[in-house]
Amino acid sequence: MGIYRWSQDQPIQIQLPFNIILPEFATEHHWFPLTYMVLTASSYWTGFIFSFVDGFFVCSCLYISGIFRVVKHDIRSAFADLDGVEYCTPSMNAGIRVKLGHIIERHNAIFDLCSELSRQSSVIVLMHFISAAFVLCSTILDIMLVSRAYLYDFL
Repeated sequence: MGIYRWSQDQPIQIQLPFNIILPEFATEHHWFPLTYMVLTASSYWTGFIFSFVDGFFVCSCLYISGIFRVVKHDIRSAFADLDGVEYCTPSMNAGIRVKLGHIIERHNAIFDLCSELSRQSSVIVLMHFISAAFVLCSTILDIMLVSRAYLYDFL
């Protein structure tokens, strides 16, 4: 729209992605494209990062849930040889112990993965809440500074 107005020798309207108060130099002719790009990029990155963090958490929970289901099926398959058997021989007991030993090792590895993921997620969640608080505070500040005339409409 700005290119069309410029080509028709009409005054260019300065429209930013956010209704925000900026210093005078940021809306001048030479600095305006950079200001516009920075504000637009920050809005896209904010939405992308919030979605990415939530999606990563959901996907990691689904992945760990799937791994535990595989362990459950492995335990069932370890005891599948005992269907219809009244007494186990010592060799059958040894075979089941070996299978269960491998399953227990994998189960412990899954717990190590869960503890590492929870340690990493605590930092991610903390940063997620800090950034959400920053967005909320900047929005409230914007409402108080820019929309001073309409402040009573929000209350």
